[in-house]
Amino acid sequence: AQLQFIIVVKENETLRMVIYGHMKMKNHRNLIVITKVGILKIMERINIIESGSSGNCYIYNEMIMVDVGISLKKIKSKCDLNKIKLVLISHEHSDHFNKTTIKNLAKDKPLLRFAVGSYLVNQLVELGINKRNIDVLEVGKVYDYGLFKIVPIKLFHDVSCYGYRIFLNDGYKIFHATDTCTLDRITAKNYDFYGIEANYINEEELH
Repeated sequence: AQLQFIIVVKENETLRMVIYGHMKMKNHRNLIVITKVGILKIMERINIIESGSSGNCYIYNEMIMVDVGISLKKIKSKCDLNKIKLVLISHEHSDHFNKTTIKNLAKDKPLLRFAVGSYLVNQLVELGINKRNIDVLEVGKVYDYGLFKIVPIKLFHDVSCYGYRIFLNDGYKIFHATDTCTLDRITAKNYDFYGIEANYINEEELH
């Protein structure tokens, strides 16, 4: 089955589940778990433009884009690109790394910064991204961008892949992980938002 995503809100020790999207017989589902604040305040922070095998793009606090796996036209229709300060990319698969969109995004905003693991630098340069606009991230290091801090996490996929801890200056904390087969040995306690995309197979497919 597929759940486009699930939101779980914790209010006064009571869990409330809100289900969005639709049910289908698929091998892919996205789980997004939210704690503490209510839906309206969450939506001020979190803009899930697209999530799923067809493409992924998230905007956090209007200024941090995570993954560019959809068309630039769709991104422009759902957010203000002038507010984007940084683009984080998890890995090279096309539903997270749309080459045409990244190339056109860089043309539209030539000073926009991209922050990636070393495994994506050459691909960005081949798309015309100025190397001076690429920050090469290392797992576990803290990168201070003034309005927020980023800490990359090593994830477990069939290609090199990063997740991200995002710390906003007002204390709001985001944990983002995508396409990982496990979160073992990764701790993330007391974050305000957990964006976790996971692949799975149903029980029938195991036999």
